[in-house]
Amino acid sequence: MTNTTKSEVIPLTRTYLIALIVLKSFCLICGVLGNFGVMMYNLYTKNDKTPTGYLVANLACADLLTCLTVYPTWIAEFGMILAGEQSDQTFFCKFSYTIARQFICVSTLTLLAITVDRYIYISSPLRYPLIMTWRKTYVILLSIWICASLYSPIVAIYIEPGNVRTMCLEPIAVALIASIIYIVVPMGVIFYCNCKIFRLARGQIRRMHASRVDSNHDTPSASSFTSEMKAIKTFVIVIGVFLLCCVPYAILLLVKSCDCVPDVAIVLLGDLVLANSIMNPIIYGMRQQEYKNFYRQFFFVIRSRLIWVFRGGIA
Repeated sequence: MTNTTKSEVIPLTRTYLIALIVLKSFCLICGVLGNFGVMMYNLYTKNDKTPTGYLVANLACADLLTCLTVYPTWIAEFGMILAGEQSDQTFFCKFSYTIARQFICVSTLTLLAITVDRYIYISSPLRYPLIMTWRKTYVILLSIWICASLYSPIVAIYIEPGNVRTMCLEPIAVALIASIIYIVVPMGVIFYCNCKIFRLARGQIRRMHASRVDSNHDTPSASSFTSEMKAIKTFVIVIGVFLLCCVPYAILLLVKSCDCVPDVAIVLLGDLVLANSIMNPIIYGMRQQEYKNFYRQFFFVIRSRLIWVFRGGIA
């Protein structure tokens, strides 16, 4: 395929391009296995199915689809650059960036839904089952995907190839409005709700500590609350990593008009945005023992299957 708008080759050395292809291939494999594992655990393996688990599975679904669509596109593009071949940059921009932006929006809105869900659980634990019903959970999940899909046609219309291959640009006004709607506002609500959650949690911890001192033993509710707080802190880490991966790229896009940012910086920070799609399974495995146990069993099964296939192929 040829591109009517010829772009300069990305200003990276051949060795660095090969390293990026290897890294992206590694991220593709890890992202697919990790996020698929998160979905399997929350939807099938976990004994107590909860709305929160379905929201976490939805977040993993967005990351899984990112790995299955965007990573292969970028690997193929870098391979064509190494081979000295031209590619259709218009198609590359409209496909890869549109898909990536949509899944980023899904992730942001899902993180917002998880935060609000946890706020309701902490502030009204007795009413939580009545508020977060399964029907409302399904409506929330459907609404997230519909809202994220509204941004995709706008990206597909306005985004165009830049001067450097793999770098795609859109009007500053479009990027600014989308950032406010899908990043700034949701993250503002997330920050506010998390502040309220930790404020409420401190009060409940003090009361539980006082009752534990009076009764001289831990209560089941205290143990359950401690576990829940650890899960909430895990989601805070997930949000922090998401911001760390996405905010630098968003800022660079907004200041790109001043021509003070190297093109290669935008390309590399775009890779950082994609890296967010593999981070959540790592965070869950490091923070929560149930995920660690499931990953151990999950990868043992995969390893056993691969050994069986390999031995069967030899035979």
